[in-house]
Formats: sequence, structure tokens, C-alpha cells
Amino acid sequence: MKRIILLVLVVLANLFLIGCVESKVYLNKNNEELKDINKEELESIVDEYSSYVIDEIYVADTKIVGFSTDNTQGVFVYEKDNEGNYVLNQANKLDIPIDGLGISNYRIIYQNYNDITNAKYGYIVISNGKKVSRVEITINDVYKYNANLEIGKESMVLIKENLTDDESAGIRLDVKYFDENNNELLQ
Repeated sequence: MKRIILLVLVVLANLFLIGCVESKVYLNKNNEELKDINKEELESIVDEYSSYVIDEIYVADTKIVGFSTDNTQGVFVYEKDNEGNYVLNQANKLDIPIDGLGISNYRIIYQNYNDITNAKYGYIVISNGKKVSRVEITINDVYKYNANLEIGKESMVLIKENLTDDESAGIRLDVKYFDENNNELLQ
């Protein structure tokens, strides 16, 4: 009987500890390796880049916020919780070369707060407005999406991915950037 009580106490203690442990969030760093960061680090990054917000896109209960500095671009994805408050759900940040194209893209998941099975996927493209006027994304050599970007102004676009579950299982992505004269730019 003592062993059963002890076993139950150990199981309950483990469940309590697991419930109290802070969950990890993944952030895309400049070397594109995923790194675990805790909630305080993530909030610090949001605070650091919030003054560089260039645009917000709202899709249903999702708010997508893009930011851009001279050498860093990124996106924060927020989802409305059951009380109607936006909660940070995803963050991506990428250091970009100052002498490069001034553009970055991120695959995001949105509309997924309450039901991950019905979540949507898309691509956020952020430009500093200096060189790239159009982006072309081809998925699995089948689906081709184009989006225009503003020259002379930082901008962000969302390209919604419309793939079946089978097509989403393995994605081959080809991204091309073009200047004002429709010349392809190499990154």
C-alpha cells in the first residue's frame, strides 16, 4: 500500500513539475540554426525590435507584425486567445547583409491558436525597399506565387500557401527576386 501511495505521489509530483516548466520557443537566428530561448529572451527581442515595425497584417484571429532595421529583419505572429487577447505564437529573426538585397522571407503558420489541424501556412516577405520590387515563390515546382514590393519604402507581404496535406509533407521552395526592370537579382 505504501508503494502505491509513493508511486502516485511521484507521478503527481512529475505532472506538477512538467506543468510548471516554461515552454520553449524557437527563433531563427542569422546562421539559420534553431535555438531554444525562454519567454524572457523572446519578450526582450520583441521589445528590442518593436520600434522598427514596418507593417501589420490581420488574417482572421491572427496578427502578423514585420520589422526591419539596417541589418535585421523578422516577423512576429500573434494569435487571439479565448479571451480575445493577442498572444505571441511565433517569432523569426534574420540578420541580413548591409550590402545585400535587403530582403528576407519566412514560412509562418497562422490561424492556429485553437485548432492546429486547421492551421494555415504562408510566406512573409520583408523588403527594405532598396533593390527588390517583386518576389516569385515556386512550391514543389508546381505552384507559383508572385507579389510586388514597394521601392523606396520598407514593405511586407503575405503569400498564402494553398497546398493539400500530401503536398505539404515535402516542400521544395524556389524563391526569386526581381528589380524594377524585371531583372532577376541573385542573393
